[in-house]
Amino acid sequence: MSADLHRPRVLYLATVDERMRALLSRRCPDAFDLVLPDTAQARAEALPTADAIVSGGEPVDEATLSLAPRLKLVHMVGVGWHDRVAWEVLKRRGIALACCPTATADAVAEHALMLILAAQRHLSHADAAMRRGEFLHVELRSVSHVLRGRTVGLVGMGRIARQLAKLLRAFDVEGLCYSRSAPDAAWQETGFRHVALDTLLETSDIVSLHLPGTPQTRHIIGRRELMRMKPGSFLVNTARGLLVDEEALVDALRSGQLGGAGLDVFTQEPPSPASALLRLPNVVLTPHIGAGQVETTEKKADFIFGNIRGFFAGQPLLEQVPL
Repeated sequence: MSADLHRPRVLYLATVDERMRALLSRRCPDAFDLVLPDTAQARAEALPTADAIVSGGEPVDEATLSLAPRLKLVHMVGVGWHDRVAWEVLKRRGIALACCPTATADAVAEHALMLILAAQRHLSHADAAMRRGEFLHVELRSVSHVLRGRTVGLVGMGRIARQLAKLLRAFDVEGLCYSRSAPDAAWQETGFRHVALDTLLETSDIVSLHLPGTPQTRHIIGRRELMRMKPGSFLVNTARGLLVDEEALVDALRSGQLGGAGLDVFTQEPPSPASALLRLPNVVLTPHIGAGQVETTEKKADFIFGNIRGFFAGQPLLEQVPL
């Protein structure tokens, strides 16, 4: 779209490919200009004229905000913001912050379920071995598991965890959940039983993480917690990499304390090529794509652009984060 200084300019921080560029451009209303930078330099050059920023997980830190004097709104593509946004700066400057729960719960819950199934069947190891010419028809039988009837513990009780709990009903699992807050009526309907974290770790065959990344949740799964987990159990993380002490996780996977893991998020993204996680056969890895699908992106774009349009028209901002 051509620049028009009389209209709000919306800067999409992520670098996108041509298909995503076309999708976002189709979804963007004519009420404002959408800027889709190709490079970090182009992004920096666009910040001074940005009235709104859309972040798909890219840091909206103090340095970024210092380059955007006109900024009035930061809109996240997902629900996670605690570890990505310099909210103190937003609060001081009176810049609004909004999240986008639309379509996230369904997409990430499906991804978590996929990782649970794939980790228990050692799918990535079997696939890689077959591509090398190894047909592990018998070798994986002694370490693979079915999901039906097993105990699944969900750490965190937000929208995504609740949707995953609904999906898991089909497998007749014994469901446990943990959160610092008591379960509400919607959670009670899932049939998942609220227990202490240690009880969940000691009892569950699969532990799936669904917490925001905050100083309080950093390494909530550390060496102590991993050693308390049921021997041979599985850990799945589709939330934030900082929830897990990765060095301790590698040790637990190597020793057999854990049977395997399914990870969509990491302490460093992308992980260092030297990361031991990349070489462990009992880990299924995906590149933070839990909510990255065509249908999900379309629904999110409609919500975000509609919310931005309403905000600049003087309407109440939906899903605003109180700062």
